Amino acid sequence: LSVENPLTITKDMFVESLKKIGIKSGDVLLVHSGLSYMGHIAGGAETVLDALIEAVGEEGTLLLPAFTRPYIGFEGYVNRTRMYRPFAPEFFDNINTGAIPKALLYREGTKRSAHATHSWCGVGKMADYCLSAQGCLDGPTSKNSPLEKAWELGGKVLFIGSDIHSNTFLHYLEDKANAPYLGSATIKIKDADGNLRTETITNHLPGHRSFYGYTPREGKFYK
Repeated sequence: LSVENPLTITKDMFVESLKKIGIKSGDVLLVHSGLSYMGHIAGGAETVLDALIEAVGEEGTLLLPAFTRPYIGFEGYVNRTRMYRPFAPEFFDNINTGAIPKALLYREGTKRSAHATHSWCGVGKMADYCLSAQGCLDGPTSKNSPLEKAWELGGKVLFIGSDIHSNTFLHYLEDKANAPYLGSATIKIKDADGNLRTETITNHLPGHRSFYGYTPREGKFYK
């Protein structure tokens, strides 16, 4: 039994596709990605990053979510899943947003915001501006978040290999509207000396799922 892949996607093909959908030099991109759903990419995550960086150019900025799950309590429930890990910024294996953000974090010059559950990583001209204001225990999508900064700069949200229900920008709108259903999350953080401390983050996600929706068809926003 043999399997032959009829199409290998190269960096040049990827760049051309990005240009066709309106990505241009100087753009600020918030990118949600899923490498395993993109088809066969020659060079994998590194090729995707090279293509994105080339598409936005030297004047552009690339921002990717580097979210983690250090929750011991979430939406009133104790977290009993195996996905729990204390937050430690230097430990990239805790990131649950896929291979592409992880690959970016290993690149020299990549910046990362300080948030304990909803940090972002990025490169490019405005990366430091977009990432530096977000504190460790801020509301994940507050005015200090990269979402606010990207909106100020006229940014775009790009989905590649990812359904549009993974749109964290919608939570920024909830925070902006001061939605009453945003709750609190209790987390663990591992300090540099290895000690654990417990912290609480207010105005936390996911908020109201009938607005956000697990699929676009179910979400009130997309309707």
